[in-house]
Amino acid sequence: MSYELSDTHKETIKKYIEIQPKKIVKIFDYENKKIEYCDELKGREIKTLKDEEIVRAYLLTKFVNELGYDISKIEIEHEYKAVRPHTNTSRIDVIVRDKNNDAFLFVELKAPEAFFGETGENRDQIIKDQLFKVAAMEEAEKRIVKYLMLYTVNVIGNRINDECIIID
Repeated sequence: MSYELSDTHKETIKKYIEIQPKKIVKIFDYENKKIEYCDELKGREIKTLKDEEIVRAYLLTKFVNELGYDISKIEIEHEYKAVRPHTNTSRIDVIVRDKNNDAFLFVELKAPEAFFGETGENRDQIIKDQLFKVAAMEEAEKRIVKYLMLYTVNVIGNRINDECIIID
């Protein structure tokens, strides 16, 4: 079974994003691979629409419209620098912060084919390297991390299903 996002799946996600009252995504053009988020969203600017970015656009839209998270508490692509022994840079895909500016949700996104292992990515290794290790960098900045989440979508027909692993 292929988990790759087809044009039909992308169109389903695009329609979901477009009908929501709070607009997190200003431009969602999967044919030309372009995306633009609203100005209120904090973090690194993203312009290229790949499958993982489609997953992020869907999740951010859902966070704000269905789950009631405040857009001002959401940040994308937060960067961490580790200076010893060498300078390394790591990024987390999405952080939802609480009232104390701690990380309530610390989210690593994957395109469906990566999440389900079809591209050879190992979920346990992703959780270790891209969630636990990066969360330690957030904690080194004197902030608490509540939940780690590895996330993707699984589109079946016109239904968009959440697929995730959440770690307390």
